[in-house]
Formats: sequence, structure tokens, C-alpha cells
Amino acid sequence: MDDKVIDSLIKELKDEGIPPYCPNTVLISYIYQGNAALERYVENIDYEKDYTARDLLKNYVWYSFNKASNEFFVNYGDILLSWQFSKVGEISD
Repeated sequence: MDDKVIDSLIKELKDEGIPPYCPNTVLISYIYQGNAALERYVENIDYEKDYTARDLLKNYVWYSFNKASNEFFVNYGDILLSWQFSKVGEISD
């Protein structure tokens, strides 16, 4: 994931309500953790093209910010599996 994507994610997260006092370094850490978690479902995610993945990553960051990252997988489990299955046909392309 390149810096451009990370910067745009941070801007979106702060525009959507993450407090301005939250250091970018913390958000970057959550973004990398979320990316690693999502890549267990789908590899090589392009967050500029895959809006479902982008939304999932931002929601993971929100849950992490609220110290509830484990709850993310409970609440988004169905969406994660649906997203993963939607990528099966793309793998062979």
C-alpha cells in the first residue's frame, strides 16, 4: 500500500469523525493491521479500485480506534465472506 492511499484514507477517516487529536501514526498502524487482516481473505487489495475493501478497511480502523477490533470480525463476518467469494472469479483473470 502506497503513501497516497494511506494519506487519502487518513483524510477520509478524519473527515468522517476520527478526532483530529488522534495521531496519524496511530491511524497508520491501524491501517496496516486492517490491511493484514483483510489480506487473509483476499490478497493484493487495490484500495483505489475496490470500494468494498476500502470501506471494510476504514471500518476496521474505526473499530480499532474504539478498542473493539475483534468485534469487527463478528459484525462484518458475512460481508467479509461475501467480498471474498466475489473475488474468486477475478483470481483466474
